[in-house]
Parts: sequence; structure tokens; C-alpha cells
Amino acid sequence: MSSILARYTAELEAPLFGDVPLEEIIDAAPSGHTVKGMFFTRYVKDIGDAWPEVAKTLREAPNGGRYRSFAAYPLGDYLRIVGRAAEARFPGATREAFRLLARGEVEVFAESTLGKVTLSLLESPASALTQFPRTLGWLR
Repeated sequence: MSSILARYTAELEAPLFGDVPLEEIIDAAPSGHTVKGMFFTRYVKDIGDAWPEVAKTLREAPNGGRYRSFAAYPLGDYLRIVGRAAEARFPGATREAFRLLARGEVEVFAESTLGKVTLSLLESPASALTQFPRTLGWLR
């Protein structure tokens, strides 16, 4: 495993210092990994007028930044967009900015039709977390 992807721990309320080596992370990620378009939309809004500049750095930039919710887009594109949105919303250390942005990912899923149905089946956050390894096939 690349040292860039080595494990680390963080405390919930403790800010993270330093910058994220974004290009190294993108290079270390498998090239075929994708992210659904629903997760791009709010970050494109954060980027605003800088979209044309950011779009030039992406493999699959849709016209005007209009991502289709359930279409798959390259993970590297997603990370570049998140990085730019993080800089726009939370100036300073990019590690902390990424952490703060990530807190909202579940809400994006929860606002989708699929997310509403899926989350309505859960008894509590704790029950969801205890079943997470099973859903990924880690436990049989």
C-alpha cells in the first residue's frame, strides 16, 4: 500500500493540520473507480465561476457542470472538484477542509429518493454501523 494511503486516526472535534497531497492520492487510487453524479452537484455550486478552469483538469467534465445523479464519473474528477470546493468553502489547511466537507456526504445521499428509502429501513445510526461490514461482504 502506498504510504500516502497509510492509516491515521483523528478526533472528531480536533482540526486537522497540513495539506492533502491530492495528486498523489489520485495517482494511488485505482483508475476505474467512480462516484455517482449526485455527490458532485453541491461541490460544483461551491466552485461557482471557477468551473471552466476546473473543468479543464477533469477527464469527464459535463457541459456547465451538470452531473446526472446516478451516472458514474471518475474518482479523480470527484477528488479534484472536492479539493477546489474545499479551498473555496474552508480556506486554510486542506486536510481540515476535506474533513468538514465530508461531514455532509450522508445528507446528500439521504436527500435522494434511493437514500430516503434506504435510510427509512434503518432503526438507528448504531444499527446501520453494526451492519456496515456485512453489507460490504467482510462478514459472512
